[in-house]
Amino acid sequence: MVRTALGGFLAFAGVSHLTFARDEFQAQVPEFVPLDTDTKRFVRLFFQPVLIAAALWSTGALRDRRR
Repeated sequence: MVRTALGGFLAFAGVSHLTFARDEFQAQVPEFVPLDTDTKRFVRLFFQPVLIAAALWSTGALRDRRR
């Protein structure tokens, strides 16, 4: 039950940061973090799976899961 509540909270937080609570979210982010345009954010979205795959590969998590 706690896991479901946490998942719901995190989903709500993610959606709110991208929609109605956007100004509050961006006020918390320092200026040196490059979150300046929607286009750049959209492009970075496609690199995240690559970074996750690289992290899983480099730690050996994929190899261990297959065993």
